[in-house]
Amino acid sequence: MRRYSRNKNSVRIFSAITLIAAVVLGASYYLNNKKEKGMVVAKVNGQEIYQSEIEQKLRNIFEGQGEEVAVPAIENLPKEVLDILIKETYLDKELSKLAKRSNVMKDKKVKERVAAAESKILRQSYIDSVLEKEVTEQKVSAKYAEISSNLAGKKEYSIFHIVAKSKEEAEKIYKEITAKKKSIRFSDAAKKYSIDQESAERGGDLGFVLEENMIKEIADAIANLKQDEISAPIQTKFGWHLVKFSEVREAQPLPFDSVKQNLREQLEQDKTNEIEAKIVKDAKVKIVIKLKEAVEPKKAETAAEAAPAAIEPVEIEPAAIDAESIAAEEPKEIKNDKKNKKQ
Repeated sequence: MRRYSRNKNSVRIFSAITLIAAVVLGASYYLNNKKEKGMVVAKVNGQEIYQSEIEQKLRNIFEGQGEEVAVPAIENLPKEVLDILIKETYLDKELSKLAKRSNVMKDKKVKERVAAAESKILRQSYIDSVLEKEVTEQKVSAKYAEISSNLAGKKEYSIFHIVAKSKEEAEKIYKEITAKKKSIRFSDAAKKYSIDQESAERGGDLGFVLEENMIKEIADAIANLKQDEISAPIQTKFGWHLVKFSEVREAQPLPFDSVKQNLREQLEQDKTNEIEAKIVKDAKVKIVIKLKEAVEPKKAETAAEAAPAAIEPVEIEPAAIDAESIAAEEPKEIKNDKKNKKQ
């Protein structure tokens, strides 16, 4: 008679349970992984291309466009575009497979680059996680309210200007505009002569700018002008200006929706600076390598040797100036209101 072995059966039961658990866990991981990746958009040579992978491709394309751009939904993409994205995703996967099967990952420089990329992603992910918690809609709204309240009782001017390279050229333009028999209008002169190309296209229009945020030379000139009166040439670090204003009004903030993203980015940058400053604030730096001593430049033995070579005079182009240039940086997002009207 066969004796019942509890040890053997226990082993069999344990093995069966372990196998079932492994299958369940594997299936669970597979299903969760598929859920995270989203639906299957296409198959290339039997390999599944997921929704999340195409969406990441789209985000990469639209990143760094200078302003917030809505990423289009996959189902709204033209078939030709979707086909390209699918092939690129497949290509990325296949290249990654080839790279992993090769010896490239054993290369020291490759390891360093991978480590640097990983570190960068981790740092940015940490910053992003903090910003997501700290920079809330309420804080953005509060910042808007704060800036708006600071504008109470202040005036802003609708300013137009022409920027010339030299005083002589500015005086020539001034005489042409202010002659009794006008040969040219201010807006036309701005389009024709102004070196500030951006405002020149608008006839010299800089939009509404707060008086307190103007460059001193511009503010002083505006204070002594009547409406639509043209100033004599004014020199600033940007060149020689002819300035006028067409309207003065109580300072008005721009609509919240039009500046919300700018305010959010400002708060995010402030928070990022705060995080970084906190880390390095009490950092004690001790340089443990020997630095080279500064070498004194050799003195010229004769005046002839010391004299610089003759250089032909070069005319330097003054920097372009616009409403953001003549106004202080704080906080122009809701103060300057560029208009497109004919003068």
